[in-house]
Amino acid sequence: MGYIASKEGLQDFYLDSKIGKEQLELNRNTGAFVAEAIRRSATGISTTPGQIEGMKAIAATLTEKGYSEAQIAQLASTGFEEIGKSLEPLTKLENIYGVKADQDAIQKQLQAEEFLGTASELRARRKQQEELSFKKKSGTIGASRASGGSLGTRSTLGAI
Repeated sequence: MGYIASKEGLQDFYLDSKIGKEQLELNRNTGAFVAEAIRRSATGISTTPGQIEGMKAIAATLTEKGYSEAQIAQLASTGFEEIGKSLEPLTKLENIYGVKADQDAIQKQLQAEEFLGTASELRARRKQQEELSFKKKSGTIGASRASGGSLGTRSTLGAI
């Protein structure tokens, strides 16, 4: 499991049952958290080894805050549901407005936003770009008022 690094660590583990109980609780909480991510893999949620390491860190943070296994499972269930809804559209927007999207990086940002309260700058930036692109007026860019401005402002009366 990686938490016993030396011979002394092994002795400490067996001499202090609290260490084992804490690790067991952390492992159960992590398992509940990751299980919810796996259940939502059809929505694009990735469970690659890199993603699971990030999920372990989030589960450890939630465990330190005093959340129980059931609370973590419930939080992960609703959180990964929301991430699944946002992941594909945000990845598409990143492909349109940014560089080639790294879906794993986007998922990590969404997880931090959902579970740790860290604001996702990428989501805010892409949402703003998407809104601005639909507010643009139709017509030619840079057309002067003398030449009629946008395509929709010039009258066709008497043109024939």
